[in-house]
Order: sequence, then C-alpha cells, then structure tokens
Amino acid sequence: MGGAESGTSAVNEAERLNAVQASASAGTEAERLDAAQASASAGTEVERLDAAQASASAGTEADRLDAVQASANNRERWLAHAAEADFGVVLADHAVAYTASVVVKSAAYKGRSVSLLPTALFVIIPRDRLKTRLGEVLQPLDEAGRAALPAGIHFISGPSRSADIENDLTIGVHGPGIVYALLIG
Repeated sequence: MGGAESGTSAVNEAERLNAVQASASAGTEAERLDAAQASASAGTEVERLDAAQASASAGTEADRLDAVQASANNRERWLAHAAEADFGVVLADHAVAYTASVVVKSAAYKGRSVSLLPTALFVIIPRDRLKTRLGEVLQPLDEAGRAALPAGIHFISGPSRSADIENDLTIGVHGPGIVYALLIG
C-alpha cells in the first residue's frame, strides 16, 4: 500500500470512528442506527469531500475537470462493489403496515444502490417508524414541499415480479430477489 493510500485509509478510519462514537451517544435507538449507517459509508463521503475540495482549489480548468473525473471514477468503483455484494442492509425511514412496504429515502450517506443491486436485502425498521397507512408517510412529505424532498424516495414491498410475453415469471429483476424486514425496538 502506498503512502497516499494509507493516509486516505487513516482518514477514512478516523471518520468511521467518529461516526461510531456519535452513534454511541445518540439518544434513541433509531438515531444510533442512523449514525451507524452513516459510519458504514463515511469512507466514501470523505473521498467525495476530498474531490470537491480539490476541484474548488484547482488552479486551471483542466485541473478542475481532472478532479471531477476522479470523483466520478470513485463513485463508479463503489457502485461496482455494491453490484457484487451478496446482500445489502438498510435502515428504513418508514414502514407501512397496510401495504407491507418500507420507505428508504436517499441521502449523501445512504446510497440507493445498497437497496437495489445486491441479491438479498435486510431492512431494519425501528418500531417508532412503523405507520399504519401510506398517507401517514406521504402527508409530511407533501407538507414539507418539493424543495425539501430528497433525490429519491423508494417504496419497497418485496422482490419485483416480471413476466415476459409467454408469462414466464421472473423474481428480483429490478432489485433484490429476497427481502427481509427486521422490526426492532
């Protein structure tokens, strides 16, 4: 491992440790899980921030373009890792009892590929995030307004089911083939 790589991994490890410490001091179980999930992806966030700082301080247009390309390459590398994963683990933002759906919002520390690319998905649902009806989840999103919405809101109700013209059923074409929901708290 080269000097630059070991420096980056030390920064990533420090970020993860800070996030784990924050998770230990968080108030509710849900806050601890959110902090733990943030710590799991802290390395990628640090690398994105490094690329953004490099592009902001780059002297020439060519330097800025190189920094943007490096950031895009890093993203592609993490997407490739997610695509090869056997399973993904996500923390649900909400769950809806009537439709047996979980809601996962995208954020800087919660990539969408974790819930879409692996073969199996484990969704952790804190009990205080469980709602009876879909309207209980949608109403606050509507009231918050369009500007406050995240880039993606994913409603997951189990493995996708697709059939071709001959009615050959295929499960898990558009996401994980197996979905487990774990209710905690």
